[in-house]
Amino acid sequence: MPVPTYDKFIEPILRHLAAHPEGVAARDVHEAYPYLEKGDVQAALTYAA
Repeated sequence: MPVPTYDKFIEPILRHLAAHPEGVAARDVHEAYPYLEKGDVQAALTYAA
């Protein structure tokens, strides 16, 4: 499985988090970016926290 590039994975999640400084559920990020794998979103949000 290839590693997603910054512009396709990390940046969209960070932008979403920046737009929601109060926090956001992984499910909401996944709904905003359905092309991301659910496990990848959870891992990224855990790392960002």
